[in-house]
Amino acid sequence: MLVGISPCPNDTFCFASFVEQTNSRVPMNVVVQSLEELNIQAVRNQYFDLTKISAAAFPYVSHEYTILSVGNAFATHHGPKCVIRKGVDFSQLSHLTLGIPGAYTSAYLTFRLLYGEPARVLEVPFREMIHALESGACDVGLLIHENSISALPGDLCLYADLGKVFRQRYHMPLPLGLVVARSSLGEEMLSLLNKMLFVSLQSAQRSSTLSSYVLSHAYDRREEVVRSHIASYVTEETKWLSEEGVCALSRWFQEAHRAGLLPQSSLQICRTVAENPISF
Repeated sequence: MLVGISPCPNDTFCFASFVEQTNSRVPMNVVVQSLEELNIQAVRNQYFDLTKISAAAFPYVSHEYTILSVGNAFATHHGPKCVIRKGVDFSQLSHLTLGIPGAYTSAYLTFRLLYGEPARVLEVPFREMIHALESGACDVGLLIHENSISALPGDLCLYADLGKVFRQRYHMPLPLGLVVARSSLGEEMLSLLNKMLFVSLQSAQRSSTLSSYVLSHAYDRREEVVRSHIASYVTEETKWLSEEGVCALSRWFQEAHRAGLLPQSSLQICRTVAENPISF
């Protein structure tokens, strides 16, 4: 089984035991790539059997993939940040350049749904977004992953927390990332993957120390930053996708489709867990 995960701490935290253990039923080859790279692989050629993707990418692959109920990320407290250079007038968005961390990212879709279209869009790797803003390459930028919880340089200021604005408008959490698996694997295998991820997450939460797997893949390896990231994005929705989470996905996709921002799609979610015991 070909598995794609991102190096973000919330993902490696959930997947650490999953990818390090040996399970003869599910031999795995694990690839670690940026979230936007995973999005592109899924959308263009359905490369992975099991992969993390941005929630905004799912409508493009819903005919091939099923959402698992474990490992998903929602902005329950705060989310991606919209940041501007000091002196920039956000009301002039139609004349500004927006830096985005990827065309399929949830941050970009949410920005467009909330605020509309900028004059220009510049794709910038998330690690380079602060520099792009400071250099003047873009006027407005979207910060995700560790950047979204780090202090801003003095010449930049926070315009909006997209997770908070989305909740205020729609009264539900903002979907950010989804764990999806190829639907053709079948219900039995999908249920087993749910179980394996559930046990892997439980194992990580029981440990008082961070796995070397998590720290070795983090962009910012300071333990306090990694722990803050995990605390922010590993939530009850990560442990098991709730009915509120399902409703949030459905409503978000419908709103974006009505606005012409997403193709029409259907939600396929595996809600079952294999009964056979698994321990890591």
